Amino acid sequence: VVEGDPCRVRALGAGVARLLVNGGNPELQPTIAVNLDLAFEWYGEAGNYFSLEFFNKDIKDVVQTGVITQTGSINLDGTEVPVFYEGAVNQSDAQVSGIEIAGQYFFDNLEGIWANFGVQANYTMLDVDADSPQRSLDSDGDGIPDSFDGIVRIETLNGIIGQSENFANLVGIYQDDKLEVRVAYQYRDKFLNSYETFITGNPNTQDANFSLDASVKYQINDNLQVSLQGTNLTDELQTSTDLLNKSGDTYQRSSFMFDRRFQFGVSY
Repeated sequence: VVEGDPCRVRALGAGVARLLVNGGNPELQPTIAVNLDLAFEWYGEAGNYFSLEFFNKDIKDVVQTGVITQTGSINLDGTEVPVFYEGAVNQSDAQVSGIEIAGQYFFDNLEGIWANFGVQANYTMLDVDADSPQRSLDSDGDGIPDSFDGIVRIETLNGIIGQSENFANLVGIYQDDKLEVRVAYQYRDKFLNSYETFITGNPNTQDANFSLDASVKYQINDNLQVSLQGTNLTDELQTSTDLLNKSGDTYQRSSFMFDRRFQFGVSY
């Protein structure tokens, strides 16, 4: 333990069980990715386009928060106390592959008002292969993980924190010389929030969610424009669940409502 480093002392029973050292990690390796991308793109008139992409990413030394055993121990009042580092560490490798489809099209070849409509859309599908980090502290060396934090109890979970399997966006557009209207739908699958939560030590997953937004702009004259934007129009809840066991049993951990919001603007 270097003098000046912040330490947290955890007690187990009547004595000190371990020392946790928080700080920087001089042995941290950079995350390196080898990427292979294959894309087809088409560009038409009036901003129309279509793209199709296949990709594969081989990622090494993913950086995450972890706990690792330090060499040696500290003698406190005749007792040898093990030292652990808690902070940024290289946890695991990952293989990410997927497909992405995107496009934009304006129906200006149609007659009348229909020529002012358009659509934007994209969809991404990911296949992630990444084992959860093996994090088990055993201060007394009895082969049984300690009962405090820093333990990944379910190490068979496959995934990367923050990555969903499916993402989708769809935007409907109406635009003429003065009026512009856009309605946007966004969706993402469930994704991993944490390999272990503070309460249960088990993984936490953010549930699938979507949002519906809209905006209206009107050009009164060459110099003056008014606008109205609305977000989360359906007032959706964002919920998460904790995984209880390897059988897949879960319970709801949290529920957040980010509220429906409106913004009015004038531009001159």
